[in-house]
Amino acid sequence: MNKLTGNRVFLLVSALVLIAFATQIPKIPEGAKEYPLVLLVASIVTTLVLFFLPQGKEEPIGKDASVRIFVFAAMIAVSLFLLSKIGYILSTVLFIYIGLWYLKLKRNLFFFLFPLVVTLSMYFLFTRGLSVILPMGEWFTLSL
Repeated sequence: MNKLTGNRVFLLVSALVLIAFATQIPKIPEGAKEYPLVLLVASIVTTLVLFFLPQGKEEPIGKDASVRIFVFAAMIAVSLFLLSKIGYILSTVLFIYIGLWYLKLKRNLFFFLFPLVVTLSMYFLFTRGLSVILPMGEWFTLSL
């Protein structure tokens, strides 16, 4: 039996999330199932392969890393809440800006352009390329 490491615990949690996604596949319309199904199968295969590969030695994480993980988990929760309130574009840009600021990655051009480029690229990929309707926002709406 392989030793249960932090990596394997993460992979088990990932597998549970993938199983939850798999239960939603029947609810997806027929014409839109292929892409999510391919991603789901590829993710499950990758998770299984990584789970059974030999694991390297793990070092315990320190208090600083634990605090960063907690802060980012809280940021993700706030971002998910804001997603339905202010919409995908503003919520995502805000999350990336705050994340870069928290990680002290305030390089001049990178700090200002990266969140906008990533957010708009993903927005157009989902809305134009995959025909996915992203949250618009209840409080106010910004759409392109």
